[in-house]
Amino acid sequence: MHSRVIAWVSGLLTLLLVAFAFIISYNNLVSLATVKGLSKPVLLPWILEFSVIVFSVQVLRRSMQGERAVWGWVMVIGASLTAGILNVIHAQNDVVSRVISALPSLLMLLAFEAFLSQLKDGAKRSQVFKSLAALNRELSELTGVFEQKRSELEQALTARRQELDTEIEQRVSTLTRLEQKIAQLTEVVEQPNGVQSSSIEQARSVLVEQSTVTIEHRREQLVLILSEDADIGASALAEQLNTSRGTVYNDLNALAEQGIVERNGSGWKVVQHTMLPAVASGGQE
Repeated sequence: MHSRVIAWVSGLLTLLLVAFAFIISYNNLVSLATVKGLSKPVLLPWILEFSVIVFSVQVLRRSMQGERAVWGWVMVIGASLTAGILNVIHAQNDVVSRVISALPSLLMLLAFEAFLSQLKDGAKRSQVFKSLAALNRELSELTGVFEQKRSELEQALTARRQELDTEIEQRVSTLTRLEQKIAQLTEVVEQPNGVQSSSIEQARSVLVEQSTVTIEHRREQLVLILSEDADIGASALAEQLNTSRGTVYNDLNALAEQGIVERNGSGWKVVQHTMLPAVASGGQE
C-alpha cells in the first residue's frame, strides 16, 4: 500500500515537472517563431515537444514487447536536441541565458523518460503479479487434479487390497480343505497298511507251519528210507528227497540229537521208528 502511494506521488511530481518544462519551452519557442515570422507560431512547440512524448511512448511500447527501440531513441534525442537548440537561439548572447534556455527541454526529456520508466516498471510489476496469479491458478488446478488422481489411486489401491484379501482367504480355505483331504487320504492309506501287515503276519505264520509240516514229512521219509537201506549215501538221499545234501545232513543231525537215528560206520541206522513231535523244531534249511 505504501509503495503504491509513493509511486503515485512520484508519477504526479514527474508529470508536474514535465508540464512546467513544457510551458517554459513552449513560451520560448512561440516567441522565437513569432520573431522569425512563422504563420502559426504556436504549432512549433507542439511539433517539437509533443514529438518527444510520442517517440518516448513508442520506445516504451517496443521495450515492453521485447523489441529493439534504437530508432525510437534516436528520434527522441533528435527532437529534444532540436527543441533545446531553438531555445538556446532564442536566448540572449550570454552563456547563463543560453544554459537556462536549454534546461527546460533537457529537463522535460529526462522527467518524461523517468515517468515512462516508472510506468514501464509498474507494467512489468503488474505483469509479474498477473503471471503469479496465473501460476497460482494453474497450481490450484494442478493441486485439484492431483488430489483427484490421488483419491482415485487410493480407491483403486483399496479395491485391489480387498480383492487380494479375498483371494488370500479363498486360497487359505482351499489349503485347509486340501489338508483335510490329505489327512483323510492318509487315514485311508494307513488302514490298508495295517490290514496288509496283519495279512503278512498271517501269511508268514502259515508259511512257517507249512515249512514245519514239510520238514516233518521229509524227515519221516528219511527215516523210512534208512530203515530199508542203512548204507545209502547222502547224495542218494538228497536225490530221493528232492533236496540238497546240506539239508539231508541237517535232518540227519537233528534226528540223531533226538535219538531216532545214529551213525553206523559210514552210514546211518534207525534206532527207533516212531517220529516225535520235536522233530519239527529240530532245524531248517
